[in-house]
Amino acid sequence: MLKSTVLAFVFALSIAAGQSDMEQVQKLYGLSLFWKEVSYNFAYFDQVPQLDWDKAYREYIPKVLETKSTFEYYRVLQRFCAILKDGHTNVSMPRELWDTSMDRPQITISDVQRRPIITNVAAPLADQVPIGSEITEVEGRPVNAFLEENILPYISSSTEHILWNEGIARLLEGVPGSDVTVTIRTPLGINRTVKLVRNSKTSHDPWVKEQSQQKLSEFKWLENGIAYVALNSFNDKKIVGEFEAMLPELYKAKGVVIDLRKNGGGSTGNGTAILDHFTNAPLSGSAWRTREHRASYKAWGRQSARNGDTTSLNYKYFVGDVWYKSYHDTLYPSQRRKITVPTVVLIGYPTASAAEDFLVYADKVPHFTKVGQPTYGSTGQPLFFELPGGGSARICTKRDTYPDGRDFVGAGVQPDVKIENTVVDLIENRDRVLEKGIEVLKSKMKS
Repeated sequence: MLKSTVLAFVFALSIAAGQSDMEQVQKLYGLSLFWKEVSYNFAYFDQVPQLDWDKAYREYIPKVLETKSTFEYYRVLQRFCAILKDGHTNVSMPRELWDTSMDRPQITISDVQRRPIITNVAAPLADQVPIGSEITEVEGRPVNAFLEENILPYISSSTEHILWNEGIARLLEGVPGSDVTVTIRTPLGINRTVKLVRNSKTSHDPWVKEQSQQKLSEFKWLENGIAYVALNSFNDKKIVGEFEAMLPELYKAKGVVIDLRKNGGGSTGNGTAILDHFTNAPLSGSAWRTREHRASYKAWGRQSARNGDTTSLNYKYFVGDVWYKSYHDTLYPSQRRKITVPTVVLIGYPTASAAEDFLVYADKVPHFTKVGQPTYGSTGQPLFFELPGGGSARICTKRDTYPDGRDFVGAGVQPDVKIENTVVDLIENRDRVLEKGIEVLKSKMKS
């Protein structure tokens, strides 16, 4: 019955859209492939308890068939994916398609306490939209309403704070070369309506604030013998060598700041190789589990369901709720010299994935204190596969927790001392989070 209904949709809508049956079949195949792989492999259905995944699939069949371009098709798939609310489960359209279909004005918008604040602009726009201005309306609509209708539904996120953080950064995305009208409130409190052009990919205008390329790592001395180390990615194994080159200086430090605020992850092994220098005791990493499927058990479970037996193992296979569980990995420390002085780890919304794994391992390091914002709140092993039209998808197959079972996916690793920068801090180039970290270190160094 379902198959004939699907074919009827394909036939009717392909005629209405003037598209071939083959094009429509490819669209349906991509949607169905994503639905199927999620159904079997997704690790976080319990974090979206109100979601009826099969019902959502049926609702999206006509939506994908009605699309009239590859771009529209992928936008519908992205919206379908976003209802799973997971940062490691995504649909990606071909890069070249995104590059030619979406742009934004040459403005950087940052989430400051859930307010869209302009933190950099093209020099010719500086008088119209000064740095530090808040966007209050887009196309005549209050900014939050515009976000909820036009931006947030396409973003896959495990946490509410990251959903809004990414949504604010993407607030003015749209068709390249098109206009967008915004209302801003300047730092002087003046309300102003401005028409901007989405041309960041073609503009050659200089930025007010120089755009510097992010380094893999950074070292500098701060006050009172405090050493500052930025570890901006665990994606490249070079980070371990760069860190170990800092060791002669770090051994002299009275306190250490490790800045992970720009670290979006990479290889967990790179993070633990660095963490080894800070511990004399074994450290436990994430415990994890992944869903298990056995076809015959599922078949038997269907009969259990008919008999009203919802407690048997077979029934759990039928509803996809059997898990293979793994014990946590353990970092056994080497015999090398260790850094055991008071250490502050700065964290923020972009601290993600393998950087969060680093924090889970570091949870029991006694001389570590986390300062800043909650982290991204998403990690796990994705399953990758191709989609029609040249795009791809990934699905999170692995559920990670602290060794004792505490969740951080969906919430973020929480700081011991919570603090964030304000609008005034951004305008004045002040790093309040780093200042707080130094304050915490000083108190630890005295005790």
